[in-house]
Amino acid sequence: MSVRTISFLLLLSFTSIVLLFVMMSQSDASFVDSMVPELIGFCLEGIFFIGLFSLWQHRKERNYKQQLSRSLRGFLGIFLKEMNSGIICQSFHPLENPEELLSSSSGIKKLTDNLNNCAMNESIINSLHQLSNEEISSLENLLPVAAQLSAAHMTCWNNILGHVKKLGRIECKNQMHQTLIELLQDIEHFDSQVI
Repeated sequence: MSVRTISFLLLLSFTSIVLLFVMMSQSDASFVDSMVPELIGFCLEGIFFIGLFSLWQHRKERNYKQQLSRSLRGFLGIFLKEMNSGIICQSFHPLENPEELLSSSSGIKKLTDNLNNCAMNESIINSLHQLSNEEISSLENLLPVAAQLSAAHMTCWNNILGHVKKLGRIECKNQMHQTLIELLQDIEHFDSQVI
């Protein structure tokens, strides 16, 4: 339940209790005068503690989802590192820290720029083809984990799966290059989703 719902229920309960006390003690005004401040204090404390608990629970859930997101991105690291290692050209600007690929959108952008401006080693293309066929079932099993994050994350993960499946079937170098660019764009889109 949300904080608003709980606060509304507490306020409704408080109002009902006050009305009940007023009706029960029509003759004794001092009883009502002493109980009403106590009930108001009790309800305000309840709302305060429920608000704190809801905030703590929301923070805990957000941290859990961030861990899930990092875990999912970690599974894509095999492909990203393999792509990064297979780029060949004179204008290639290698990533200073390959771990950037596992969590940083700037690493993905830099890899995309390198792929657009350079060629890929033939052996890496074969390696990516084989890697896609080996890892697709593991990535498919992670679709429910992506769904725990949000519908948008699940959609992005499903698009990523489609590209990985396509990598496993492609034999042509040009099609491979285009699919890798699309895969990187979907990974970047996955990273941009709000948790």
